[in-house]
Amino acid sequence: VWTGTAFVATGSSQAIRSTDGINWTTTSSSMGTANGIAYSPGSGSLPGAVVLAVGASAAYRRSTNDGLSFTSGTVGGSSTNYAVAWAPIGASASLFAVTSGSNVYTSPEGTTWTLRSVATGLTLNSITWASGPNLFVAGSSIGSFYYSANGTTWTLSSFSLPVSVTVTKIIYENSLYVAVTNAGTVYTTPNITTTGWTQRVFSTPAALNTVAWNGTTFLAMGLGAATYTSPGVS
Repeated sequence: VWTGTAFVATGSSQAIRSTDGINWTTTSSSMGTANGIAYSPGSGSLPGAVVLAVGASAAYRRSTNDGLSFTSGTVGGSSTNYAVAWAPIGASASLFAVTSGSNVYTSPEGTTWTLRSVATGLTLNSITWASGPNLFVAGSSIGSFYYSANGTTWTLSSFSLPVSVTVTKIIYENSLYVAVTNAGTVYTTPNITTTGWTQRVFSTPAALNTVAWNGTTFLAMGLGAATYTSPGVS
């Protein structure tokens, strides 16, 4: 994540930090396995900036000093936390949302968590906040999606991907939802609630793990350091 002054990243056992993206320092060597990271600049119920990383065994790591050091805690029970997103909810509140198994846990500050039951028989692998539609959207291990405007009540989208694919990452950028999968496929839709997904056809042998937008180009990355770019939606 970019905090405004530094990049902060987490991996299998540590957190690293860089102010220029070139030179990196280790800021924590006891992170455990981290699967997702989010940044809040501070808003409403969260007056100060927070970096929050989540991972295995229900663990989270939380930093209030720009990723220089972290404190630890747990979210829910013992399930793996797969992803985290932060959102400004209204004018006077903000919310972290963490996917854990088939559930979502929410917290206004990243320390006290409330269980939100979402589904059964699947794993929620990815979550994002869509700032235009003002929705949390979570993608699952069977190609389905759930959305929520407040993090409390979740609705199954009528539009899904093939049940054989796992949604490894979903983002909302450039007025478009982009989802990548373990099958190496990319899907897009302008509206998670009213419009079906379009598969963007290209040839890749590698599972895709993440996708990002830099203001002009989408970048998808996968196994074996495979990298794919696309301007706009094509």
